[in-house]
Amino acid sequence: SRRVGFLDDGSAFAIYFGPGVKRWRPPLGPIETLEAPELRDAATARDGSRAVLLADDGTILELRARGAARTLSRVDGARAVATFADGRVLVGGHDLAVLDDGQTEGVASLPRAADVLDVALSPDERFTATALADGGILVHRVATWALAAELREHGDRVSALTFEGDATLVSASWDGTIRRWDLDALDADAARMATELEEQWGLQLREVLSAP
Repeated sequence: SRRVGFLDDGSAFAIYFGPGVKRWRPPLGPIETLEAPELRDAATARDGSRAVLLADDGTILELRARGAARTLSRVDGARAVATFADGRVLVGGHDLAVLDDGQTEGVASLPRAADVLDVALSPDERFTATALADGGILVHRVATWALAAELREHGDRVSALTFEGDATLVSASWDGTIRRWDLDALDADAARMATELEEQWGLQLREVLSAP
């Protein structure tokens, strides 16, 4: 399967490399097949109240514990989705956009050649992370939609992102590694960090930077 998730009634769902959604009612039966186009991504709300599904053609659907999937909107070039607590949908594609009540608003530009594979939203909705096929991860601040960091440690495409707590980002890559990133460091005081490094190294930072 491409993605799996759980809804608030205990049911599980999965999307595959093909049309339709499979859903299992507790205790894991019977299996339902829900009609849907071929899907590429899915994101479940943290409270399990709904899942958002993304079709290959950019159609965005909503799946709840009961009933069929219903269409919310269509976003050209959409490649990945994540959900806000208030029902909005984060969409990664040509750019980052937010879908709210059927209307889509672009919020942050992405590099022209960016090939988005996944997006994730921190539980406190402070950061978004965007996984790229070139191995990079872009971190934006939701408050301003400014780029906060570009993470470049993976050697191949980043295929999946998730958050552990509000500020620990976890990334999985085709390079065979899983990495954890402390995003709280983005809000750390630079002067305090420099002092801590000097104490750890036993060196003055200005001497290190000026060394040939």
